[in-house]
Amino acid sequence: DWQRLFPASDAPSSGGPGWRVRLDDAQLSDNQLHLVDRVPQEPASLYFSGLDLAVKGFDSAGSKPFDLALKTTLGDRGRITADGQLALTPLQGSFDIGIDELNLRQAQPYLSPYVRLEIRSGQLASRLKVALAPGEPLGLTVSGAAQATIPLAGKAEMDRAVEKAAAVAEEWRKQGYVCGVEDREDGGVRLY
Repeated sequence: DWQRLFPASDAPSSGGPGWRVRLDDAQLSDNQLHLVDRVPQEPASLYFSGLDLAVKGFDSAGSKPFDLALKTTLGDRGRITADGQLALTPLQGSFDIGIDELNLRQAQPYLSPYVRLEIRSGQLASRLKVALAPGEPLGLTVSGAAQATIPLAGKAEMDRAVEKAAAVAEEWRKQGYVCGVEDREDGGVRLY
């Protein structure tokens, strides 16, 4: 629970001035991170390598937005980039997110409760704009394009995968997302 790391109030306990952190320009380069998400029924292990994080203009007083840039590899070759601004008070921000060659097998623990589909291989690519808006609960808007490519072996397997992908796309449409399914000539299915 990340919220336990931050106190509910910034008020100093001794009556003196509270802590304040300012970072004009800070960078972390070539780091590694292993996260285990235990929220899904089947825990998800996420390995990040080559993790670069740059922060510019940060002030813990939170009165001005600061710049954030992230670049990392998830798993064996999935590249993730995020670039944007974040404000602490009130919490809000906007980011451009890029994802390339992300291994879809890593999404299995998140899909299993909703669809009976085993992902054996496949990749995700996307270009997204993410906006956080202040409020309770925090507002989240995601727009852009995403493409999942799943290689298939034969016609029967292709037909089953298109049917399952169409069911997933329909569920996403019910939740307000615009998406579709394309049967590709190279033997794959594209869910967008």
